[in-house]
Amino acid sequence: GKEMFDWLMGMFAFCIYDQQAGKIFCARDPLGIKPFYYYADDNKFVFGSEIKTLFAFRDVPRTMDPQCFTEFLLNRYLYEPDTGFKNVYKLPSGHYLEARVEGGRVVTQTEPYWTLESRRENITQEEIEAMIRRSIDLHMVSDVPVGLFFSGGIDSSLVLQQLKEEIAPFVVKSDAQHYKQSGFANDYDYARQIAGLFGVKLNELEVAEAMPADQRFFEAVDQLSLHTEEMLSDYTFHSSQLIAAKSRAAGYKVMQSGMGADEIFAGYSRYEIVKHAAFYKGIRSLVNLFFSKSKFFEKRVHRFNAFFNYDDFRLKYTALITHLSIDMIRDLLGDHFDMDAYLAKLQGHLDRVGGKLTPMKKAMALDMKGFLIKNFMYVDKSSMLESQELRVPLATKELAQLAFSMDDSRLLTLKETKIPLRKILLKDLPKKVVNRKKVGFTPPMDNIVTNLGKAPIQQFFTDKKVYDILRPAPLNQLLDDHFSGKRNNTYKILEMLYFASWTDLNR
Repeated sequence: GKEMFDWLMGMFAFCIYDQQAGKIFCARDPLGIKPFYYYADDNKFVFGSEIKTLFAFRDVPRTMDPQCFTEFLLNRYLYEPDTGFKNVYKLPSGHYLEARVEGGRVVTQTEPYWTLESRRENITQEEIEAMIRRSIDLHMVSDVPVGLFFSGGIDSSLVLQQLKEEIAPFVVKSDAQHYKQSGFANDYDYARQIAGLFGVKLNELEVAEAMPADQRFFEAVDQLSLHTEEMLSDYTFHSSQLIAAKSRAAGYKVMQSGMGADEIFAGYSRYEIVKHAAFYKGIRSLVNLFFSKSKFFEKRVHRFNAFFNYDDFRLKYTALITHLSIDMIRDLLGDHFDMDAYLAKLQGHLDRVGGKLTPMKKAMALDMKGFLIKNFMYVDKSSMLESQELRVPLATKELAQLAFSMDDSRLLTLKETKIPLRKILLKDLPKKVVNRKKVGFTPPMDNIVTNLGKAPIQQFFTDKKVYDILRPAPLNQLLDDHFSGKRNNTYKILEMLYFASWTDLNR
């Protein structure tokens, strides 16, 4: 029964048929690393790790849920339990579900067994280090060799520091042009330097094109909407699948990754803005003066300004995540626009977190139920497509609970993020390496969208019948502003391409 969860650590999704009690008992891991989808009505309960499992049953309808459109366009993903389909849900992370037949009807009940909350005081750095070491060691249990996706960043460097010769680190290597085309961070020199300091030999993954930069990109969009299944637009899916395929071909069925550490130990710049809102509000005019004219920083400045335009924290947080403004989404969706349902869902997630929350802890709590699970889903799906198991030792309920109990200033300052992790690395690595600027993992989409061209994109929208759902005028204005050079709407356009593809696929 539910008492088992105190004994489980790591990732899981399972279903147990209890014949004596006449019920089905299902559960998903605390952080939502593994997927669990289900369909339920009065007559049936169907479950699986993929949505297409559910639709393989003839009497499970594939019906889009327009109430999810507002939330998707705001975030590019959906908070649990929604998937974008009516009556098809994700079993929320940290929850179990029981299904039984009563009076000839199928009855389901979902309950949480773990929630994120502040439970501890006086947490020491030594305790954090010991828990991280134990988690990394436990994630090495395997009957096959274990590899590591190593970027030279803080998180993967921390795993390598603890394991050194026990694990095989894989680093992406390519020439400068291919780095630019694939979207992989060009941290190869840093990765080599860090591996040398640890005395570890690197395995190099030769990478050429991860994302087509021509008309084949439209096919890649369709593949993305097919493989993500739920509404989840993340174009790093293809790069993730490529490095999974390369490392799997090298003989590694199990890989470790530093994923999850940014959300658990406060590694994103949005946490800095939320925590130091008063400071950033004071320099807001300077930020706009120096960065608003840059096409590269335009979308970031837009988010920055939008954050200060709202009083409601849920809207302030959303402003730091979204590519599209609330007004634009309202114009695009018309009658389908539903902001109240979205805000109610966010409030529900915040209400379920125990303890009095600072603004930064509110942002971290929402990330744990949204942004982090979105990342887990696309990485799980892309790696499993290549028959590879991905493990995330820095993302456990124990570490999440520990970090969430710490004062904000112990996790992040104006100068540094992920302070507990940096302290561990500084034992073996020089400051200039540990404290260098964070490098993202994002394909170079500006060039791709430019190469696609306005007319082919409009034709794609027409072919996919997206104008049946979205109002044509604001969508065409989005394209006009971008291709005339008035605005950098790259990521807005990419979101629209995915939306068009997903809605057409699932009509």
